[in-house]
This record gives sequence, structure tokens and C-alpha cells, in this order.
Amino acid sequence: MSSINNKTYPIYRVCTACKQEKYITEFRYIGRFLLDGTRTKEAKCRICKQESQRDYFFTNRDRLNKKAKIRMKNLILKDPIVAKEKRLDWRRKGREELADWYVKKMLFREKITGSDIPIELVRVKRELMKLKRELKRTQ
Repeated sequence: MSSINNKTYPIYRVCTACKQEKYITEFRYIGRFLLDGTRTKEAKCRICKQESQRDYFFTNRDRLNKKAKIRMKNLILKDPIVAKEKRLDWRRKGREELADWYVKKMLFREKITGSDIPIELVRVKRELMKLKRELKRTQ
């Protein structure tokens, strides 16, 4: 137990999804604060929360994509300059951080086809791209 503001809080917590006892640091914060100034944690651990979000996305993919297209269309109609800046920032961030979508795009440019590229291939390509970038910086 740890103490904050003369209150004791558990170091471990049981995940409601996998029913395993885990460190409290393996649970994400919820955005709200309690009256004593502490923050509350999710009921599911980070791993289980990610899995449930992934499952939700795959089961509701069509509906979520339609909503995103409508939201983007409204943004473009409202202010096209801001929309363009957001798209460019998103692409720039993906290039800098070597996001999965960007690495897959590079693999497609190398004539590697297939709708489902193995994640291992994406990881290897990402490491190769990091090495090439590092070599350019040192030269």
C-alpha cells in the first residue's frame, strides 16, 4: 500500500477482463479527478483495453469509417486550409515516427503486394529505414 494525502492506495489491482492481479501502473488513468485530488484508473489493464478497442474497431469498422469521412468532409467544408494543414501534419508525423501505415506504403512502392503484410516484415523494414536515416545523418 502507498499513501497519498494520508490515504492508502493499493499497489496491485485485479483486471476485470483477464482476472489477473497486476501492478497499478499497468492501468491507464481515466480523465477525471476525485475530490481529494487523486485520479481514477481504468478497470481493465492496458493490454486488455487495447484488445477490446481493437475488437470494437474491427466489428464496427464500416460505421466508424463512414463517421470519419463525414467528419472530415465537414471539416473541409468549414475551413479547407485548416483541414489541409491537419492532413499534412498527420503525414509528416507518420514519416518522422515511421508509423505502420507509412512503412507499409514504402513496402508497396517496392512492389510488395498483398492486403495483409505481416507485422514482422513491417518491423524489419522500419529498422532498415531507421538505419538508412542514421547513415544519412552521419555522412
